[in-house]
Amino acid sequence: MKKIVVLQIPNSKNNGSAMMAINSINFFDSQFKQDVEFCCDFSSDEDKLRVVAELNSGVKISRLALPKLEKGSNMVLSVFNRLRWIKDTITLISEKKILSVIVLGGDDFSEYYSGYKIIFRLYFMYRLSLKFPVYLIGHTIGPFKSWRKNAFSFLMARCRIVTRDALSLEHCQKDLKHKHSLQGHDLAWFNLPKQTTELKDKMLTKYSLQENQFVVVTPSALVTHYAETEEDYFSSWKKLLEHLRAEGRQIVLMPHVFNHVKRDDRWVISEIKKQVPNLDGITYIDDMLLPSECRAIVSSCYFSIACRMHAAVSTLQTGKPNIALSYSVKYAGVIGGDMDLPELVIEAADGALWKGGVVEEINEKVQFIEENYDLLTAKIIARVQVIQEEQSEIMNGFGKQMLENKGTAFVK
Repeated sequence: MKKIVVLQIPNSKNNGSAMMAINSINFFDSQFKQDVEFCCDFSSDEDKLRVVAELNSGVKISRLALPKLEKGSNMVLSVFNRLRWIKDTITLISEKKILSVIVLGGDDFSEYYSGYKIIFRLYFMYRLSLKFPVYLIGHTIGPFKSWRKNAFSFLMARCRIVTRDALSLEHCQKDLKHKHSLQGHDLAWFNLPKQTTELKDKMLTKYSLQENQFVVVTPSALVTHYAETEEDYFSSWKKLLEHLRAEGRQIVLMPHVFNHVKRDDRWVISEIKKQVPNLDGITYIDDMLLPSECRAIVSSCYFSIACRMHAAVSTLQTGKPNIALSYSVKYAGVIGGDMDLPELVIEAADGALWKGGVVEEINEKVQFIEENYDLLTAKIIARVQVIQEEQSEIMNGFGKQMLENKGTAFVK
């Protein structure tokens, strides 16, 4: 049986990461007619089970138990431990006799990481690419500056890269001189295998909701990515909820990422709830939803407001408008650029904005949606269809290439 290693899905409790994993596995499993096993870098059996629950029966998934990366007590020891981890990981993957390595998308290859961390991430890709065909699918790349541009050009030369926006592709080709990069799309634009009308009806019943009669709000627990203080952040959400209720809108506060205490969106929702304890007409969801369950809920909303990018993508994927509160370049690339909806993106990584003004900007976007609803939904539905067709063509080509290569690494 063929084997494919799938990397960068350790935390499937981040529903964005989970959606990308689910859709890539589902796609190649279908293309290879289930004659393939996916070896995935889940950090726990629970993470594996969340993805398995979202796939059709018969898909073969195993947990790739990567070696533990020990933190060093100083820089020298840290470097040594990372190099040893890379060596041990390559050895572990080599024993699997694999067809290819798929590195799932996100913004992991960007300047959000400090210099030494990103260089090790790039070096790991380099070492992998010397042994196996490596495909990076659905990525935001960079922007890299200074010496990291040359490091990327050399270390990633053998990898095949599919960006998820035109800005990343231009950066890859012009600035980083990468010869094997293609314009693609985020993997979450595909339909999830369990994305069904039956599930939508079930979720509406569970939370006593009526289709098109509510607004979904997905805040982020990454408070410092937006506001200078928690007080600024939560007071802005309080003001927004009060305004939406004054307009008569039903609201659903829905988490997207389930992780550590202050990285878990349920924590931030509980803090927002404290701001408006007596405000009715709000549904607070604190269940650990699966990606398909989140998508079932947003597919039934009138529109959504989201800090989490893949919560925004899920709404748009189902044909509904979304107001995206951006903290990084990926929003402009994926939603502003690839979906051609810059008018629905707010650059919200601005402490001053959360001291007063963010609610007014959101309200302006709400008014825009109301005035252009039919045109927006028609545009969104048409664009999603094109994206799915283009991404399918790219991935079909990669699947054929994997079979032809038979596990042989690419040359530059």
